[in-house]
Amino acid sequence: MSIFYLLIFFVIQINSEEIAISLNDIETDVENDNYKIASKVLNLISDSEYKISGSCTECKINVNQNTDMTITLNSISLVNSNDGPFIIGKSAKVNLILEGESEINDNEDINKDDTEETFEGAGIKFKASSSLTISGSGKLTVIGIPKNGIKGAKKSSITINSGTLSITAAKNALACDNLITINGGTIEIISDSDGIKSEPDSDDDDSKGTIIINGGNIKIESQNDAIQAAYKLEINGGTFNIKTYEGANSNTFDKDTMSAKGLKCSTNEHENVNNQLIINGGEFHFDTSDDSVHSDYNITITKGIFEIK
Repeated sequence: MSIFYLLIFFVIQINSEEIAISLNDIETDVENDNYKIASKVLNLISDSEYKISGSCTECKINVNQNTDMTITLNSISLVNSNDGPFIIGKSAKVNLILEGESEINDNEDINKDDTEETFEGAGIKFKASSSLTISGSGKLTVIGIPKNGIKGAKKSSITINSGTLSITAAKNALACDNLITINGGTIEIISDSDGIKSEPDSDDDDSKGTIIINGGNIKIESQNDAIQAAYKLEINGGTFNIKTYEGANSNTFDKDTMSAKGLKCSTNEHENVNNQLIINGGEFHFDTSDDSVHSDYNITITKGIFEIK
């Protein structure tokens, strides 16, 4: 019996070993039980713990669908102008741990959005029914030059527990159709459209369109809405510094054609939604061209500090 338990312990120790991969070596093709490298694409294929370092241009990290893995980013630099640089497959679960300072840059051509199936349009994209959890003590900069910074699809979810996220995007900086949960960390966003957004497509009746924020230090400068949820936006804590469009003193904002709200619970994609905006705490500093706090249906505020220009 003791030999049996020893064998079980030995197997667990082997399976829990961290697999180190350097992007500096991604031009060399490799294939084993845990990952495959071909044509400068790193495919992570097993339920393992990976630690990725180094830098590479025109490369891609691809997480296989239906996997459950932990990935530590140790000061990586990843740039791709031909494809999305970091893709998480359908129904995959990824625990992303930040160490050092990393950067992921999506530099795809926006003109290919409607013409090429391979266009991903996000620095990090996680597909239907997948989940992404971000934690650690490091910093991750995500740049979405053509479109989004971090984007989750139908029935997907993202949870941010700690670390520093700096996101710059031509469209939405941090978006997920189903559920966004922020428990802590520092998030800095510059967006030419919305900052943080959860809104399912018009044909998606399965996603929740929900954002829940329990803490963190969040700074957003967006041309459109700073934080928008289609169905439910719940804030229980955190510090928020929000500026939309040109701020409160804008002379060019047009309320009939533009939306540049601070906190917004609203949807244009679904009808007869009882939108719920709930604030149970937090410190808010608003400089918005449009409404600072807005819901199409209901707002409940029980606690919080608000500075509104």
